[in-house]
Amino acid sequence: MKFRFLFGVVALAAMLAVSACGQDGATDQMPVEQDATAVMDATAPEATDAPLQIVDVTPDAEAEGEGEAVPAEGVEMTPAMEGEAGAAAEGSSDAALTATAQLQNAAGEPVGTATFTEMQDSTVMISAQLTGLETDIVGPHGIHIHQTGACTPDFDAAGGHFNPTGMQHGLDNPAGPHMGDLPNIQLDEAGNGAYEATTDLFTLSDGDRSLFDDDGSALVIHAEADDQVTDPSGNSGDRIACGVIVASAE
Repeated sequence: MKFRFLFGVVALAAMLAVSACGQDGATDQMPVEQDATAVMDATAPEATDAPLQIVDVTPDAEAEGEGEAVPAEGVEMTPAMEGEAGAAAEGSSDAALTATAQLQNAAGEPVGTATFTEMQDSTVMISAQLTGLETDIVGPHGIHIHQTGACTPDFDAAGGHFNPTGMQHGLDNPAGPHMGDLPNIQLDEAGNGAYEATTDLFTLSDGDRSLFDDDGSALVIHAEADDQVTDPSGNSGDRIACGVIVASAE
């Protein structure tokens, strides 16, 4: 009986010891689990219901282009754009009416070239370059449009001044001018000269003031200055150079 009692006491003590060890082990592990949770809570972001935001990192096209939209290459035109582009192209391709006159002296030798250009406002610009035109006078010389497109057999073939409205001669004449009247051209001692003038008295287009009427017209330079008043030719003297005015090919 004593033996059984002692054995029971020993067995009960052993069970209590095992139970105590289990509780100590559980107690030793708890701080580790709590520490891990604390670390996770410190590093993980808090969960929210806010939507995910996407940041656009592409360059700001408007900022780079200073607010101007840059058309893409190969963009397809709308009908309105095509019409505007077509009108611009048509306007830029409209060729001005032009003409030339190859000037020669009384011996038939070339002494220069004159060009005529009708501007958008219907005025005509005349430009001329003369070289080696023999003359006794340094300074201004009369230059006019004559009524007939001929310089042979002599310069008289050009007829009188271009004057379809029947006015008197001279840009300063109260009863003038002829439509073929022009400012004087300046020549140096070698007979060289550069000239440019603009007039609205005649045109290169069709109409009553056109240089290209049935018999054409010619450009004539005179031996002396035109006084711009005296009818019929401003006392400008002999004709020393002449050139038929010819329309340029379109």
